[in-house]
Amino acid sequence: MTAATAPQRRDYRAAIPPARVLGLALWFADTLGPGDIADPAELGAPQLDRDASRAYHLHLANLSASGMNLRIASRKLYATRAGAFAGRRFLVRLSLAGDGEPLSLLLLAEVRRDQRVEGGVELALEFIARGRFVRAARSLHLFPLRGRGVDRLAAVVCRECAQPAPASSAPGRAAPRAVAWYEALG
Repeated sequence: MTAATAPQRRDYRAAIPPARVLGLALWFADTLGPGDIADPAELGAPQLDRDASRAYHLHLANLSASGMNLRIASRKLYATRAGAFAGRRFLVRLSLAGDGEPLSLLLLAEVRRDQRVEGGVELALEFIARGRFVRAARSLHLFPLRGRGVDRLAAVVCRECAQPAPASSAPGRAAPRAVAWYEALG
């Protein structure tokens, strides 16, 4: 095996048990103004999240260091034409329970593939930038990933691949709320 044929860490994907997904929220990036990302108060409520009262249901199908597959159960979205989401960008807030502190990330993702699945659509999202809260400026900034992926997600995926998944009924731990969500970005 040569370096060119060796598997890359972005090639590894893991199904994350729903109990470990503490939060998943999305904003359509093209609806955000230039200052909306910098000021967390300007983001407003996400356009898609895991709120059970909504007319759709989000499910993190799998995760890698460089992207994720997201299933959205919705009759309305199922009726959309194939490829309707291709190229769209989302700002994704993802929180995962782990062995220690929860992992909270803000990522800019681009839809690489969309397809209809039973009852909705599945989006293949590639992470293209990572949000970090810059304390000195008191604002969020996006930093390009340039295809490298997110190291902390790579560690999560490796851990998931190495150990058996917990029972699906196991409750996830709630994230401590001592700081605002954007200040806890990993």
